[in-house]
Amino acid sequence: MNLAEILEFQEQLHFEQTDTTDTENQINTLHRENDAYVTLCIADKDRKYTKNNEHTWKQYHYKPFDLLMKLDNIKSLKTNTYISVNSFYIAKRSLSTLRYINALYVDLDCCIEGYHITEDEVNYAITILEQDYFNRRVPEPTLIVRSGRGLHLYWKIDHLPKQALPYWTVVQNAIFEELEDFNKDFNILKADKNAVDCARVLRLVGTVNTKNNTICTLEELYEENNYTLSEIVKEYFPHVNSINNKEKKSRTKKERKVRALYNIYTLHYARLQDIQTLQELRSGECDGMREFMCFLFRYYSCLYNKDKELSLEETLEFNSKFTNPLTLEEVTNNTRSAEVAYDAWEQHMNLDSPKWDKDSKGYKFNGYNYKTSTLIDKLKITKEEQHKLKTLIGKELKLERYNTKRKKDRRNENGMTSREQQKYDLIKKVKELKNQGLKQKDIAEKLEISKGRVSQIIKELKDS
Repeated sequence: MNLAEILEFQEQLHFEQTDTTDTENQINTLHRENDAYVTLCIADKDRKYTKNNEHTWKQYHYKPFDLLMKLDNIKSLKTNTYISVNSFYIAKRSLSTLRYINALYVDLDCCIEGYHITEDEVNYAITILEQDYFNRRVPEPTLIVRSGRGLHLYWKIDHLPKQALPYWTVVQNAIFEELEDFNKDFNILKADKNAVDCARVLRLVGTVNTKNNTICTLEELYEENNYTLSEIVKEYFPHVNSINNKEKKSRTKKERKVRALYNIYTLHYARLQDIQTLQELRSGECDGMREFMCFLFRYYSCLYNKDKELSLEETLEFNSKFTNPLTLEEVTNNTRSAEVAYDAWEQHMNLDSPKWDKDSKGYKFNGYNYKTSTLIDKLKITKEEQHKLKTLIGKELKLERYNTKRKKDRRNENGMTSREQQKYDLIKKVKELKNQGLKQKDIAEKLEISKGRVSQIIKELKDS
């Protein structure tokens, strides 16, 4: 029985309605003034694949208003129910369909297998957070939710477009790193390193956590805590500002690290987009390189989703857009090394952190770090195709784009370089002073330029 059938059946039974105020508060806080799709996930069991490679949970997509209209029905299901933190431009939850980034978030989950955390223990955890973390190491959250096995913390931010994803990722990781220490203060809860991706779903308030048969509840709502990323960075993570300061010559080790991470996140995201664009440019005609393209897609998707199963789903969908798709087994098995590389990346980041290499004067990362020229060669990307791509471009086109941008950046809103603007302003002042009846000598003295220069400008004005 699908969700629509379940809801229709329960509507016929006229079941007893429940209070949905807190659930509405969660949805409205995260998705207010939002015209994009919100994903709802419903599961009777823990998330995993069956023997037929099918998910044991189902995903449904609603506009926020439509979702609010179904809350009584959804809560009555009494099973694990999750909602996407961010929203999507079509009815599909994935990195490629991301439209708005609505919040930063951290999942503090019980890290003791089989242990049922008590209400008093959760209260104690909240006390520690309020005393030692909020407004000190991280901002005070907008939402605090009791998940049934821990806490979900949300920081509402102004809707960000998906282009800001690399910057959001750096700030998201910065908040996670601050709360990663929480386990030392309270060893029952630990920040979940896998719950930091943009397509994440977290439990919906008012629904059941079947692991310990508890209800996910709203602990606190601070509606006034609505942030921008720049505000959070300025107040709590000033080292992240180095990302936007390209002219700064001397950087601390922390600044170098965050800048390196931002650059690599930006590169990986652009690579993922380029692979999709290349498939579209070729109308799915990619025989001879389908497997490699699927491998790259799966790898870069893992790096951003931090969710192997979701990344595999997206890769299978990507494969379906080839005119001659690979089989499910070919995609799943022949690109599995993408997950191995992702694991190497994660292990490196978690244990060693990226290490500064004195010889190359940069950070080294585990995993696959293909050169642009290698990918252009392997994917046989033509110069015509490169004009439509972001990073998979040759040196010649890269230099051309750099020079075009440099020329554009040199000009102001009037389309002038600084020198042209200065000349224009000087001519304008000379003209104004002459119209006021001042002599050339007085104009020169007032503007602190030579009389000859004034004479030259006046002559040019007459000739024009």
